[in-house]
Amino acid sequence: MIHTGDLFYPKDLYQSVYEILCTDWRSFLKKPLYIDTNKHELQNLVELGPVKYSAMIISDYDTKSSAHYLDKQLKDAGYKTTYSFAHKYHMPNEMRARILSDVSKLDWFYQVCRHPALGKKEYTQMIPIFQDAVSVSYFYSQFLWANNPDAKFDYQTRLKPWLDWDRILNYLYGVAYEFHPKDVYKHITDWRSHGKQYQEQLKFQKWCRDNYGIDTGCLVLSDDNMEKLRKILTKTDTPYPIQLVQKFFTLSK
Repeated sequence: MIHTGDLFYPKDLYQSVYEILCTDWRSFLKKPLYIDTNKHELQNLVELGPVKYSAMIISDYDTKSSAHYLDKQLKDAGYKTTYSFAHKYHMPNEMRARILSDVSKLDWFYQVCRHPALGKKEYTQMIPIFQDAVSVSYFYSQFLWANNPDAKFDYQTRLKPWLDWDRILNYLYGVAYEFHPKDVYKHITDWRSHGKQYQEQLKFQKWCRDNYGIDTGCLVLSDDNMEKLRKILTKTDTPYPIQLVQKFFTLSK
């Protein structure tokens, strides 16, 4: 298990996730802990366990990445742009293949930890396991921050492992689904699934779908990317030939 201050490598992250899965959490959780899934079905977290929970999370989405799906829709509809709403983060190929599985397994421990029906005794017994899951979530994020300076924001230095566990997991989900860094930043800093911002997203999503047949899916678009998509759809963006020139000089730097 990685501990604070340790020098670690990707294989150490994988091993730490495995060690958390091998803990005796089943001996502490005796009562059902129900959650409402994306398919609006009640599922018992205890019965699922982290492995089945991970498989459920991954299979719940027909579209594996709304960002890649948006890029594909724009291309199929004939919009020419060098811009991509998906972002390929720098990481080893093995991590790219397993990050979503690892993150969703760690997320299971978060869901249990924050479940309102978890008893005080069970919570106390699980604390050491929760603490390890929090730490590994944070170490996973640290590795990605260190290897993706182009996708780093100041919020990362302010995240506290325990207090911001949900935000750290959301960051990791964003990386796993290859969402744009600006959209990930929007989601984990000031996004709430209600209120004015939520209504603005729904309104923009409807505008894209009704007028251009483009579905933004579950994406929480940043203000910049919302405006960028608007310009692409209305063909008021920088002319495509100029975009190509700009991209060439950016890549050649």
